[in-house]
Amino acid sequence: MEALLSFFLFTTIILSFLYTQSILVQRGKDQMRIIEMNRVLYEETRDYRFYKGETNREKTFSRKYQISLTAQPHQAAQIISGKDQVSIESTNV
Repeated sequence: MEALLSFFLFTTIILSFLYTQSILVQRGKDQMRIIEMNRVLYEETRDYRFYKGETNREKTFSRKYQISLTAQPHQAAQIISGKDQVSIESTNV
């Protein structure tokens, strides 16, 4: 009986460890996707910065993301269509 309980306890611990590991791996993949989307967003908006007096601009870029740029005390851009929604902000200098 003790051997059976030990087996179930050991199996539960191993399955919990594997489940936790799979969750951590998925979170890592999600973070890498967000980093990549931010990089894409920065690259796509690099040539479309605001000119003096501009407040809003929407543009469809080469990678088929629609990006909305908004003038605020800081410059903000956000992917507003596509699989993921990502935003990036930078201070206007």
